[in-house]
Amino acid sequence: MKNLLENSTKSLLKKFHKNCLFKNILEDSEALSFTFDSKGNLKGRFYCDEKYQGYNNRIHGGILAAIIDESMVHCLMGHGIVGVTTHLDIKYRMPISIKQHIEIVTCIYNKYLGGALYKVKTEVIQGRKIVANATASFFTDMNKLTN
Repeated sequence: MKNLLENSTKSLLKKFHKNCLFKNILEDSEALSFTFDSKGNLKGRFYCDEKYQGYNNRIHGGILAAIIDESMVHCLMGHGIVGVTTHLDIKYRMPISIKQHIEIVTCIYNKYLGGALYKVKTEVIQGRKIVANATASFFTDMNKLTN
């Protein structure tokens, strides 16, 4: 199942997401990596390099938001779903230190409107503590994405 999910992600990313600004910045640096577990949850790892800081010694909140959104898109694509973010709600629970890794866990937890709207959630962990969590809605409209 893991390989199937990862192959689906690669195929859909290549078709619909190859020019994404943050995907190219973050993935080309090899700082961000994703894999699927046996339950279909996406697991990610990101190194919080100094170049991603906002306030001194803290990762920039906008960079973290982009990482969270990117993980949600990857999770959906692994399940064969191409969607656009319609709502993203992030709770920054504590500062995220630079020069350390964060772990990202993302899963789809609901779908509505016959599969046109998906709900996704992410937890960000650093030092065994949940430092941020997020929920989002994604709308799938293949007509708009393919034109």
